[in-house]
Amino acid sequence: MPDADLAGAPDATPDATPDAETAAALASFREYLREHALPVTGPRMAVAEVVLGADRHLSADDVVRTLAARGTPVG
Repeated sequence: MPDADLAGAPDATPDATPDAETAAALASFREYLREHALPVTGPRMAVAEVVLGADRHLSADDVVRTLAARGTPVG
């Protein structure tokens, strides 16, 4: 059973890996960033992975909790 503060957060495990659909969306996002001369940063891609891999709408708190559970610092 997940921790109470992680309830409902998608893929709240530290070793979650993106599925094929999410990986394709991440590749498209990375290409978009490069085409628009925007930096492809670790935190930006980590947030994108959580959001694009979710099967429901996420709040900002959901994203932060999921990234914290994975040990990914963003801020």
